[in-house]
Parts: sequence; structure tokens; C-alpha cells
Amino acid sequence: MREQQVTVSGLYRPGWRVPGLGSQVPLLLLCGSWLSDAGFHVGSKVRVVAEPGRVVVVPRESAVEAFGEEG
Repeated sequence: MREQQVTVSGLYRPGWRVPGLGSQVPLLLLCGSWLSDAGFHVGSKVRVVAEPGRVVVVPRESAVEAFGEEG
């Protein structure tokens, strides 16, 4: 297993109905050849599960095995 450190950035989302009432939301950007080494290839689908303190990203082909259901 290869560990990577990334920083949670922010993305400003403008207000949809009320101009000026936008907000900043967390943003995780993952990129690098280490992703393809781990089985994540350009154009492939993934399943993302967010739990308190943890985000799990699984290639969709492996989601049934990992989560016991189709994603």
C-alpha cells in the first residue's frame, strides 16, 4: 500500500437563488501515476463512500466485492 498526503482545499460555490450567499465547500484533488498503479485508470468509474473521518474510493469493478452491492 502506498500512502499519499494531500491537502483539503476549498471551492467557492456561488449562491444559486440568492446572489452573494455562496459558500466554500471542501475539495479533494487526487492526481498522479500512483492512481493508475492502484487500479484507477482514466475514464474508469469509481464508488466514493464518505464516513466520519474517512473517505473510501473503490474502482467500480471492485465495489461489489468491497461493499456487497452494485454501485
